[in-house]
Amino acid sequence: MNTPESKPTRARRRPNFRHQLTLAFTVGIVCLALVSALATSWLASTRTRDNLIEQGKQITRNLARQSTLALLYGDGANAQDAVQGTLEFPDVHYVAIYDLEGRLLVEKGHAGPNHPPHRLDTAGETTLRVVETDDAWYFTAPVYTLVSGDLFDDLAQDNPQPELLGYAEIELGKEALNRTIASIFLGNLTISIGLAVILLLLLRHITSRLTRPLNTLAHNMGEVESGHRFVRADEQSGPREVNVIAHTFNRLMDAIDERDRALRQQNVLLEQRVLERTAELAIARDEALLASKTKSEFLANMSHELRTPLNAIIGYSELLLDEFSEGGDETTTADLQRIIDAGRHLLSLINDILDLSKIEAGKMELAVSDVDICALVDEVANTVAPLAAQNGNRLTIHCEPDIPILNADPMRLKQVLLNLLSNACKFTENGQIVVTVRTLHWGDHALAEFSVRDTGIGMSHAQSQKLFQDFMQVDSSPTRKYGGTGLGLAISRRFCQMMGGDISLESTPGEGSTFTLRLPYQRDEERNEGRPANTDAAADEA
Repeated sequence: MNTPESKPTRARRRPNFRHQLTLAFTVGIVCLALVSALATSWLASTRTRDNLIEQGKQITRNLARQSTLALLYGDGANAQDAVQGTLEFPDVHYVAIYDLEGRLLVEKGHAGPNHPPHRLDTAGETTLRVVETDDAWYFTAPVYTLVSGDLFDDLAQDNPQPELLGYAEIELGKEALNRTIASIFLGNLTISIGLAVILLLLLRHITSRLTRPLNTLAHNMGEVESGHRFVRADEQSGPREVNVIAHTFNRLMDAIDERDRALRQQNVLLEQRVLERTAELAIARDEALLASKTKSEFLANMSHELRTPLNAIIGYSELLLDEFSEGGDETTTADLQRIIDAGRHLLSLINDILDLSKIEAGKMELAVSDVDICALVDEVANTVAPLAAQNGNRLTIHCEPDIPILNADPMRLKQVLLNLLSNACKFTENGQIVVTVRTLHWGDHALAEFSVRDTGIGMSHAQSQKLFQDFMQVDSSPTRKYGGTGLGLAISRRFCQMMGGDISLESTPGEGSTFTLRLPYQRDEERNEGRPANTDAAADEA
């Protein structure tokens, strides 16, 4: 496994620039020496080979001219001197003269193991033939009757046309060629290696002069990496390029030192500013919390002062409505009905605001008791039935039989269900509203699940995300169709959380919405004092 300590170790073990440069030049010079020696040897051997072949041809032609009398008279003694003289040439191993029938007139020397058989051509061989093997060359030249010289003028007149008499054959070894190639190769190789050694010594001196300041600069950089900030490089030693690098390194270190000093000053100033702003924010936060708490306590304490006059207005308006209804004054009756509706709407708004203020001020208390769930749901359905019929909706209740008794605040639970059903009736026209009550098991806990599903206008995902916020409405445009304060769902969720449960929502635009309320049958005081229970996992498990 690689660790931060192992990487620098591997970097230090890597060959430095001087060694890499020396190694590269050494390999290049050695390869150049070998290639040069091989190329020179090949060229010299080619020229030497051509010269030896030409020399062998000339010796064979001379022997052929000197073998005419021996073949004419069939006596090898006439060619002994010529054969002996031919064997005196370097690397001539074997000499033979034979007639057209293959009979040897003269044979001297030792033929090699790869010596080809004597070739007989009854049609006559008119050119000199050369056969080459790994060890030698074999030259075969034809011998004719036509010769030059005063001694043979009579024979030339009797035989005006040349006549093939036989063949002269020579075996020329390659020892001279091999010795020449080896000597040339060794000479070239020796010269190339000597030159390479001289170049390497010169290269070593040059690289040493070049890499010494680089090594010093690298050491200085390592010191800086180790934490020494006052290291500077020598700008006077080494080549000009290295001096430029050293100068740049020094300017960089100066800039870093200047930046560090500025950062330290900025840090000191920043810490002072942070302390000042933190103190200011703490004071502002305390003032805001105090103002919010004072507002909530004021609204909570003003519950009686706000509700009593409004209840009096609604009560006296109802008395006047009964009196004028009996008298048949329809105009006054309609006006009084408007006063009563406006007062009830205002009272509902004041109740929502006061409930929210009490919750924020911590003065909202639950009256927990045993609740018959199905009976409470039927009571809420009967209350909402006129509102459902007003928009042409059909309300259906499905309550699971033998459902256990719920330990909760019946008034707050009824308020939550009324709010959910009222919203379903308000946002649904000529549709269906279904209330389903069942028991849901989640681990060791049993939950009562209330589901309110409608076929109304539905909501988008963005609207669903902010629906449970205070004073938030589905349609907040100036020309909105549906009224409301935007507090009902926010207060309902807080009531549920105070009772140990929560409310969730699933909605699709144009298809409707489903609000799901889950409460534990037995309240857990420890959980009530902490964060609200998350029952989404229970829904997934069910």
